[in-house]
Amino acid sequence: MRAHNFSLINDYNSAKSKCISLQENNKLLYEKVEVQKKDIAYLHKELNQQQCWVPDY
Repeated sequence: MRAHNFSLINDYNSAKSKCISLQENNKLLYEKVEVQKKDIAYLHKELNQQQCWVPDY
């Protein structure tokens, strides 16, 4: 019974550490997505400005 309990505790601790790692990776990915959204918004702005300049010439 103790060996089984010890095994369950180890499995739980392993799963918990993996979950924490995934949460940290998820946070990093969300930060990357936010940076890319800002980059896309900037590129859209630049593209719109250049499209406005083309008919003027």
